[in-house]
Amino acid sequence: PELLEYTRHIVDHGVTARQECPDARWRTKPHRSAQDFMLEAFEKTWKDARKGRLLICSAELEKELQGVLAEPMGRVPKQNPDRTLSSEGRFVHDQRKVNAFGSKYDHPPAMQPRHRELARTILWWKVRLPGIRIMLAKYDVDSAYKLIWLAPDDAGLFATELPGLLIGLPINVLIISLCLTFGYQGSPGEYMAFAWTNKFLYQAARPVDPDWHDDVPFHCKTLMDDQVMIEPDIGVRCHIASWWAQYAMRQVFGDEALNQKKLDEEGQFETTKINWGIHYDTVCETISLPEPKVLKLRFLVNEPAFAYGSSAV
Repeated sequence: PELLEYTRHIVDHGVTARQECPDARWRTKPHRSAQDFMLEAFEKTWKDARKGRLLICSAELEKELQGVLAEPMGRVPKQNPDRTLSSEGRFVHDQRKVNAFGSKYDHPPAMQPRHRELARTILWWKVRLPGIRIMLAKYDVDSAYKLIWLAPDDAGLFATELPGLLIGLPINVLIISLCLTFGYQGSPGEYMAFAWTNKFLYQAARPVDPDWHDDVPFHCKTLMDDQVMIEPDIGVRCHIASWWAQYAMRQVFGDEALNQKKLDEEGQFETTKINWGIHYDTVCETISLPEPKVLKLRFLVNEPAFAYGSSAV
């Protein structure tokens, strides 16, 4: 009940930064990792602005922007489900200076599951229902942090700048986030309050016919925005679990929360699945590293710098 009360409060009032920052004006420019992808940055900025997640204005304003502490934007490549690198990037907000004025312990804890918890759940089902296939499915929350609103009074701590020359503007563009950002120390905990609400809602239900579907409630493990469901292949239990998981996610995060692209790629119940970077096989009872990750490690350890006797790094 306390968790539900907290998340409802955040929906009504937004996340507060819980920190004292100087009444100043900070200017900034993107990190080098983002400078070569400015067109992609503007495209994603416009996409979020259309959804009301960002406020965009001229960075050359002065008194209107007093108290806005802009910090640089960076970019890291996204990974595909098979752990290869995607051509698409994730833009992150380097808020280290703003973070220094507060603490992550002023926000909810960002508790995450371990791989051994998922493995134990699979084995628990195999002991309970010998000979029955244990199925795995993974759902992803689309946009994740961007679904959680900030308190309007604190939005000035979540700002960055982009050079306008690339899109024909003689000024820099100021972007003020109205939702959580990748880079703020409180974002993981504040988001996980909603993720745990979703997890508890999903686990509050069970199929109505125990003779066909067992009487055990549904169960999942949630690592940030990746929700892994573990269900036995009996009756139509997996189909019911799939419907209920999607319903619960929309109840907590909104109607468009489910990532449809990833649903098509890895949302089906199967006996093999890559979960949180590790390949699981519930039939063979094995876990292994995906082949692209193995190749990356093999290449890394065979670099000359790591050869025996090498003193040049």
